Parts: sequence; C-alpha cells; structure tokens
Amino acid sequence: MVLLSAGVAATPAVAQEAKSACSESYTQRAINGEMVEDLGTIGLPLRGWVGSATTGNPVAGMTIDSFSEDGKKRLASTTTDGAGAFSFPDLKPGTYYLKGSAKGFIPLRILVRVSDTATTIACIVE
Repeated sequence: MVLLSAGVAATPAVAQEAKSACSESYTQRAINGEMVEDLGTIGLPLRGWVGSATTGNPVAGMTIDSFSEDGKKRLASTTTDGAGAFSFPDLKPGTYYLKGSAKGFIPLRILVRVSDTATTIACIVE
C-alpha cells in the first residue's frame, strides 16, 4: 500500500480530482506488531479514497474500521462507496488507527492525525 501521489499513473478521473486534496507525506511504524503507514495530518472530518495500484480504479466495498491510536479500541466502521470514498464524520480531532479489508486486497493499516485546521484527505492505493 502506498500513498496516492503525483507519480501514480493511469488513475481514473475521480483519483485525479482527489490528488489535489491528498496528504503527500507518510512514514511507517509498528502498532501491535503490525507495520502501519502513517499518513500524517488529515482534515476534519476524517475522509479518504482507496484505489487499486494495478488499475487506478476505486476500491468499492472495502470495510474501514477506525480504532484508538494504539489499535486496541474500535471506535467506528464504514465501507468505501462506488467511487472508493470513505468518511468518519463523527470522529473528533485526534490520532486514529484505520484498518481496511476487502476480498482480493491486502488488508490496509494506516495511522492518521485528524485536525480541524488541515484540508487534506487520506488517499491510499492498495
């Protein structure tokens, strides 16, 4: 899994539109023994886009669960829509551990910090 960036080729129009709002920084760290992509600061509400690395198409129907920063307490769950978009409108500013899963895709694990002053979204190419 990598952050969607300007270097990703053959993305659909929806991804092209999302690029300008995507967080451009990420690092890796371990949470509960799993490697996690830290996407940095995301705007409020916590929202994002998931796409396929091989086709550039959106990944619809992926379940995304949000957890406390340590990954131990599940807070909310949502599913990507037909355009690959997801949102957690009720989460407040803070740091969240997100896990995503869908048939045929490697489970995603990301960490984001949500701020009411940021304007970026979490964009993931799976």
